[in-house]
Amino acid sequence: PGPVSTHRVLQDVDSMGHVKILKTAAYHQRYQVKYRRRREGKTDYLARKRLVVQDKNKYGSPKYRLVVRCTNKDVICQIMHSKIVGDVCLSAAYSHELPKYGIEVGLTNYAAAYATGLLCARRLLQKLGLDEQYEGNDDPDGEHFLVEHEDGPRPFTCVLDVGLIRTTTGAKVFGALKGAVDGGLNIPHSDKVPLPPHPTPAARAAPPRAGRERVNAWAGGPLGPPTARSRAAGAHARLCLLRAALPGVRP
Repeated sequence: PGPVSTHRVLQDVDSMGHVKILKTAAYHQRYQVKYRRRREGKTDYLARKRLVVQDKNKYGSPKYRLVVRCTNKDVICQIMHSKIVGDVCLSAAYSHELPKYGIEVGLTNYAAAYATGLLCARRLLQKLGLDEQYEGNDDPDGEHFLVEHEDGPRPFTCVLDVGLIRTTTGAKVFGALKGAVDGGLNIPHSDKVPLPPHPTPAARAAPPRAGRERVNAWAGGPLGPPTARSRAAGAHARLCLLRAALPGVRP
């Protein structure tokens, strides 16, 4: 098509009704662009401020945090603290390192998250020379465990940083938290979040597609140490592999 004449454009504008200007020149002059990682949807700066900002009466003492991130193929655990120039990493562990310790498959499930948190905690304490004094949980039976202060240096204390991950009951980030606590780190937490409810008999008997009734039956189960121990040991993953290996059985 040929060029549109200016006269026709003016006629079209005049024929339009009253158009309210919602964003004036003053709006655009005063507009402030958000941070880059906020525009990319990668950082919640309200949560980051609460995790990073230290009390003034504590001066320059760092505020450590256990950073847990889960990707499609990896689980990442890092001990970080913040400076003006950026974040500093003290220790890190990745689930792709677990094959060196005997865990060959299932590197993104709950058990892998637990093992990665445990590996990160032991590496940090060994680096700081606290590995012999704080050996962690000798009998990981799934019970609520917090490291106790003994004579000498106090236990290494940090807080959990989950980023943008939804903190639902039984999320993998809480598996990494449980592994780090059993490894000897002092991380304040509750015993109500690491694992989902144990299935009730009604949930086991319900058909796979029962809908809301099955969900409600699952919600009524208790939180028990046997469930925590079996999840950390990867019993649920082994069960799925066994079911997949059987002919004619859906995992």
